[in-house]
Amino acid sequence: MKYRNGKRPFILTRSAFAGVQRYSAVWSGDNTASDDGLLSRVLLNSQMSLSGIPFVGPDLGGYIGDGIKDLFKRWMEVGIFSPYVRNHKEYFATANEPWSYGEEAEAISKTYIGFRYRLMPYIYSAFYEASQKGMPIARSLCINYPFDDRVFDNTYQYQFLFGDALMVTPVTSKESSKKVYLPKGEWYDFFSDELVEGEQEIQKETPIYQIPVFAKSSSIIPMQSLVQSTKDKPSDTLFIHIYNGKEKNQFAYYEDAGDGFEYKKGVYCKKLIEFSPAEKKIIIGKQEGSFSSGFTKLKIILNGFSKELKHVSFLNEKIEIVDEMGNKILDPLENLSDIYDPSYYSSLKEAAGKSTTKSFVINNSTDLIEIKW
Repeated sequence: MKYRNGKRPFILTRSAFAGVQRYSAVWSGDNTASDDGLLSRVLLNSQMSLSGIPFVGPDLGGYIGDGIKDLFKRWMEVGIFSPYVRNHKEYFATANEPWSYGEEAEAISKTYIGFRYRLMPYIYSAFYEASQKGMPIARSLCINYPFDDRVFDNTYQYQFLFGDALMVTPVTSKESSKKVYLPKGEWYDFFSDELVEGEQEIQKETPIYQIPVFAKSSSIIPMQSLVQSTKDKPSDTLFIHIYNGKEKNQFAYYEDAGDGFEYKKGVYCKKLIEFSPAEKKIIIGKQEGSFSSGFTKLKIILNGFSKELKHVSFLNEKIEIVDEMGNKILDPLENLSDIYDPSYYSSLKEAAGKSTTKSFVINNSTDLIEIKW
């Protein structure tokens, strides 16, 4: 720090003592390019997070040994839901870049890496929560559902929550379907927006371009436009996805310069976003901190809301809601149109269906924002 002129340091280690989370990110050692290596590292993310180390992640693809195409695809699909993400390989091993495994692997990797960058406001806010409260980013299900016996079943030990909203299940290179346990509540299939009741086991088909991901009902997920690096500035619009549900929910949104230490002097932006289905309103609280956000507009995207909802009220004015057909939060087929045979690709798109979301755009403000319907 002495020589970085006020810049934040980045320190990475694979071995340390209790308290390392105050100083360093941790990668989980030299894993193997195997299905067991994939599953064990997903589990280790949850275990180290339970131990108080939230900034953790594996070597995607496996560090030791030569990987295969389908294994690498599965690594990338689950790996982008690690708190720390990197692709790393031992010296003299086969190449481990996405394009090294063929066009399909490259296209799938592009889709999921792009989603990771779009999800950055959600992830950065989760890291802020970890820094303040110690709550992990990658969470064992036992954190949120400690009295549900089935989350302790070894069958489901690899499932985890990524932040509070998303539940992810890893899939191996040999699996084409996966048994998933949904805890109490309602869950939206992340790819189809299908609403599924919790407290049940389900079997999900897992084509090579997709793993089971579910969004908890009433979840709030802030996102940004696609960038190629965290150094790039996204567009001026913050996209706030809200999944309809029965329970009231809150999300602590946090933003700062991304570098430096001015946030310690109050130069940050913190807002509490609240979804209250019973009162039929969304509240974005008054800003705490003096940071000037680059997001001048807010696009509110409503998932799973009634078709009858046509407008909302904001500042005593009616704002028309736009129905958006096929605008999925994550489309796993997004970059595969040039890879697959056209007729085969069309059949996959048709089978996947088209989800309908509702959206509207308002100006961002440092003052309290209240939206009703």
